[in-house]
Amino acid sequence: MGIIEVAAWAMGGAIFLEVLHWYGLRQNPKFPTYARRLKYWLATLGMVLCAGIIAVAVNTEPHQMSSLNALALGFSLPAVPHKLGQFLPIPAVAGMRSEGIDSLRDFLIS
Repeated sequence: MGIIEVAAWAMGGAIFLEVLHWYGLRQNPKFPTYARRLKYWLATLGMVLCAGIIAVAVNTEPHQMSSLNALALGFSLPAVPHKLGQFLPIPAVAGMRSEGIDSLRDFLIS
């Protein structure tokens, strides 16, 4: 597979993960406030592009990647910050956050 194909399959995997995220939120009564912010969508676009770039970097000449491997790599790469976000500490004092403002932890684990 060529560079463009690898990047496309990996970015498709990252987009698929985002679609699954929003599918999981479809019946959530509390719609996430970050969804209306440009910062969220730019971060999402950045993660999709990073998935493509990393897949191309991993696709070395003697070990060509299959489309399924590129898709799986693209699907798993954006999940890493999500999983790491679950380990961020919860603020000790309840009054540290204003109501309606999502923290970095909320953004990463949602």
